[in-house]
Order: sequence, then C-alpha cells, then structure tokens
Amino acid sequence: MLSPWFGVLLVLFNITDAIIEVNVTVGQLGVATGRLDRSKWSQRQFHSFQGIPFAEPPIGSLRFAPPVKVISWKDYYLDAKNFRNICPQTKQPGYDVEGYDEDCLHLNVYVPATNGKELLPVMIWIHGGSFMSGHAQRFKPHYLMESDIILVVPQFRLGPLGLLCLGTEEIPGNVQFLDQVMAMEWVRDNIESFRGDRNRVTLSGQSSGAYSVNLHLLSPLSQGLYDGLSSIGLLNDPNFLKDKLIPLSLKYIGVPDETGVFSQILIEKYFSSSELGDFLKMVPGLIDIGSVLIFKAGMYRMVHENSRFQPTFMYSFDYRGSQTRFGYESVKKYPFDGGVAHSDDYIYLFPFPDNLTEADTVIAKRMVQLWTSFTINGTPSADFVSEWPKMSTRAGPYLKIGTETRVGDNYFYEYTVTIHNKATSLAASLVHCLC
Repeated sequence: MLSPWFGVLLVLFNITDAIIEVNVTVGQLGVATGRLDRSKWSQRQFHSFQGIPFAEPPIGSLRFAPPVKVISWKDYYLDAKNFRNICPQTKQPGYDVEGYDEDCLHLNVYVPATNGKELLPVMIWIHGGSFMSGHAQRFKPHYLMESDIILVVPQFRLGPLGLLCLGTEEIPGNVQFLDQVMAMEWVRDNIESFRGDRNRVTLSGQSSGAYSVNLHLLSPLSQGLYDGLSSIGLLNDPNFLKDKLIPLSLKYIGVPDETGVFSQILIEKYFSSSELGDFLKMVPGLIDIGSVLIFKAGMYRMVHENSRFQPTFMYSFDYRGSQTRFGYESVKKYPFDGGVAHSDDYIYLFPFPDNLTEADTVIAKRMVQLWTSFTINGTPSADFVSEWPKMSTRAGPYLKIGTETRVGDNYFYEYTVTIHNKATSLAASLVHCLC
C-alpha cells in the first residue's frame, strides 16, 4: 500500500521541477518560448532562449553555400527552452559530444529578468575550436548574467562545411564567417525584441573565435553590426634537440627560415649552452618560442594596429587556479608542469567547469565585471582593479590579471616570461585585448 505522503511528494517534485516559460514576440519571425533561469552567485533571474534559428538549414543545395536568412518560424511558434543540434565537427580527444546535425545555424539569447524599460548592451560571443570544433551549448550564461547585459552565442558551420573553398558558385568558400555575419545581422534586426540595444553590440570571442573577431574588424561585410611535435625518441636525441628541433618547429608552423638566421637568433635568445640538448631543460624556452610565434606576436600586431584607431585594452591572463588546463583538455600526460594555458581565461567567464574554489570565484567575479563593464560603456573596470589604462605606447601599458592585478608597461617582457621565471607557471600567458 502506498504511503499517504506519496501523492504530496509527487506534487511537490513536479512543482519544484516545473519550467517557468517566457514568451517573446520577435518581429515577423513569430513567438519564441524560453524559460526562466538563475545566475550562479546571486541567484539573479534571467530569461534563456536557446536554439533560435537565424538561417535556413544549410543542407541540400544550401550546403557550402552562403547562409539564407530565416523569414519566419514554422507554425509561428518556436520552442526555445532547450539547446538544439551541434554543427558537425572533428572529434577531439577528451572532448566528445553528441547531437551533430547540419541543421545547426542557431543562436542562444540570455536576458536579465529586470523590469526596466531601458535597452541593454549586447555581447556576442564567438566560440573557439580551431575553426573545426566547438558549439554554443558549452558557453552557458550563469556568470555573465550577474550583470546588466544581454549575451548572444551563435553557432556556425565548421571544418570543411564552413571553410572549403573552390571559388565556384556552388562552393564559394569561407561560409563560416558569412554565418557569423548573418548571426550579427539577426542581432541587429531582432535584439530589441529582447530589450537589447542594437547600437551597443560588442563582438567577443576566444581562440579562433577571437581571430574571427579580428577578421570582422577588417571586413566591410561586418561594419555597422557591432560597436565594439616529434616522437619521444627524437626528444631524447641531444643532436636533434641542438640542431634540428627549432628549424623543424619553424617549418611546422609555417615560418620561413631558408638561411637559418631566425633559428640561430631564437636558440641564442632562449637557451643557455647548458640547456641546449636536454629536452626538459629546454621546455621553458620552447614554451616561450611557441607562445610567441603561434599566439603572442600575431595578436600583438593586431592589438597595436587597432590601438592607432580606437581605445584598446591589452591584458595577460596569469591566474593559476584549480581548473587550469595545460594541454587544452588533452588526455596526454606531460613530463613537466605547464601552468596557465591557452583559453584558461574563459573558465572564469562561463561555468566550464562549474566547480570553482573560493579563490577562483573571486577571479571569476572580477573577470565578469571587466568584460561586462566594457560591453556596457567601453571602459573595463572592476572591484580591486585600480586602473586599466588603454594602450598608448608601442609596448603597453597592459593589465596583468593574476591573484592580484597590476599594470605592466612593456608587453615584450611576456615574450620571455617563462625563461625569466625558470618555471612554467606563467608559460602560456597570452596577449589579449578588449577593443
């Protein structure tokens, strides 16, 4: 016989688990039904709309073609309470997701549940993944919704479906970036339905997403849409390490060095005679070289050029927390301590993973304040950050974000930060900018 409490408990469970729906009429597209959610730290309410199509499914004759704008939703009503499909992509070790489908040109919109009528600034986040992987589901809003901004996270075609270029009418190429442009156009045309200010849109991203942002800064299509190596055997071979490793590395990443002068300069600058030929002793210098050639130098050039035309804020993320991920989620084990890694900064903007320590949370709140204040008024600021001056010289200034923040005046110090510290804790601190 069932306990008389069974029915009561069942009712309470259903009430607790119930989804509170939110409806928004979006121009001529129709009515989107989202749901109520809460932010991480203050339990602030926000409205979540997920899986909103901004382009027709890129299938059949539209595969490889530029995106086609969605005119209206089927049946006028759209269930936007849950994520939809993930764009087909290369599976990465330790990063396996399900739900691939070419019908994936969707975006997510997250809106603070405030009663005011004032339009809110908008942040569009373009995800990274080497242009071959990634998806909007990963970038959840529960940190950023602590602030008065609207967050939009679009998906776009990846790998060959997004970048194959034959220069023909059927496969013109680079449709990944055209997908991003169409998502920005959707924001321009529809964000006011969500109380977003179409004239205050900040384009943001990390890794290849940040690279995409830089391309949109240069592309006329985007104007007006935003406001803002080797086997272990070789690594044990001293002769290979002394004579072949650096030239081979340069060739691998596409840096021409026919005379060998570039390799000679790098060897002289980054390794002492006692270190050369011993892989573990060479690790700090190798990390500096890789960081500079793959990330820092190219990003620095873009930041420096941008600072000539508009206020630009440069930073180096140096905080080493409980979730620091050297190897970028790789399942490989390294024979050295890698420290702060590429894209570690976005751990503190999105709940990935959502198990921060108390010290991590302090940094996360600071990062959220810096990013959202820039989105709101164009000037990054946060509690316990006395100042973040805009870039005004060839080398800086720039903000060093760590357990404590401070302003550095010569960014080129970061080019040799690992060998100067003789540790890898700051090894992969990268140049970034808000601009």
